[in-house]
Amino acid sequence: MPKKKKARKNPYAGEGAVLVPPSFMAEVASCYSADTLCTGSKLRGVFRWKDRTMTCTANVYTGMFSGVPAASYAYEVVPLSRYKGRKPVPYNEHRRLYERGYASMLVVFKGKEYVMVGDAAVFAVDEDAEEPLVIADEPSKANVKSPFELW
Repeated sequence: MPKKKKARKNPYAGEGAVLVPPSFMAEVASCYSADTLCTGSKLRGVFRWKDRTMTCTANVYTGMFSGVPAASYAYEVVPLSRYKGRKPVPYNEHRRLYERGYASMLVVFKGKEYVMVGDAAVFAVDEDAEEPLVIADEPSKANVKSPFELW
């Protein structure tokens, strides 16, 4: 009987991270939009997680997981008509008005306006995961290492 391959330890799979199989991570990574946000506030793609529509703003590749990032950072996006919060603005104004992150950024996807909300959720590859699994009740930016802390 062949030995089961031991899953590699992902340094991004800390408390608050959403553990996902490589196939789900590939979907998340394909929605990467940070570059298109700064050149017109457009989203490249969105994905669904826990009844939320989300987009990816950062991918961290380590070479550990066969072409998919070890971790991805993502924000929820809601239709402008349902948004309640501080004034949503496009990228250029957002950089000037708000301190950090993407919350309250006005974006466009397939011709419709959306607003990015909340803190970033961190998705981390777990080769043994069969579906997205959260280590904690909700993803928490406070308990997850940023890519810069690990380098």
